[in-house]
Amino acid sequence: MAPILAVLVAVLGQHLLYAQEISEYQVKAAYLYNFAKFVEWPNETLNGNTIPIRLCVLNNRAFELQLNEIVKDKSIKSRPVIVVPVKTGEESLACHVLFIGSSQDRQALHIIDVLQGTGILTVGETKGFLEEGGIINFALQENHVYFQVNHKAATQAGLRISSKLLSLAKLVIE
Repeated sequence: MAPILAVLVAVLGQHLLYAQEISEYQVKAAYLYNFAKFVEWPNETLNGNTIPIRLCVLNNRAFELQLNEIVKDKSIKSRPVIVVPVKTGEESLACHVLFIGSSQDRQALHIIDVLQGTGILTVGETKGFLEEGGIINFALQENHVYFQVNHKAATQAGLRISSKLLSLAKLVIE
């Protein structure tokens, strides 16, 4: 648990230590930003040094606002990070990371199908997300957020996930 807390403190800054309550979305947004630090995309996905890392959020304004707070003025591997709201799987084709919240559960399978093999890191928060082909899934246990990784789906998408990130996952599907 200590490595996860260290990551969150680094991302959220010192004010995290004094906050009385951290929302679930703040924790998930911090994780999402950090996931992007520990993933390598195919070369054709990140052509050029100035292309920003696009963190997309599917139809979830509350999460989008939290994620914008986390990534404000931040970069990953010298690339700017931007948060992009999207409404469909097809709009997500220009993303590097796509967050599919539980309110979009009905669309998740279709979107995962649309994005198969595209080099987009799909992140969800519903039971069965990994089994449907999603790459990272958030879950709650005793009010603590943890994540699971479908490493097989990541490899099929052309993504390389750092062993450091895999070691923090509660479950890894090979």
